[in-house]
Amino acid sequence: RPHRAEAHLVYSSGGTGPAILPHEDSPMDVAYDVGESVAASWYGTTTQGELNELLADRPILPADVDRVLLKDCAQRIGEYKTDLQGVRRALREAFWTKLDQLI
Repeated sequence: RPHRAEAHLVYSSGGTGPAILPHEDSPMDVAYDVGESVAASWYGTTTQGELNELLADRPILPADVDRVLLKDCAQRIGEYKTDLQGVRRALREAFWTKLDQLI
């Protein structure tokens, strides 16, 4: 049974399961791709009020957004690599960078 918050989640990077990565895609490259994709998807479904709240709390991301970043990245490169602090930082940095481009 999904958690209540996850049942209403409408944004994601679009990953549907494990993907076979080309040899040249590093975990950091994937993290940037996922971060940008989640930001674009989130921005496309958010209200101005939600955007204002997110920006007011910067650099902290809401738990549901952070969870999507981590989950989508783990689907692509595995949980072990997603647990690396550098990968997590890249996910969050890419999210904010893409969001800055969109607003």
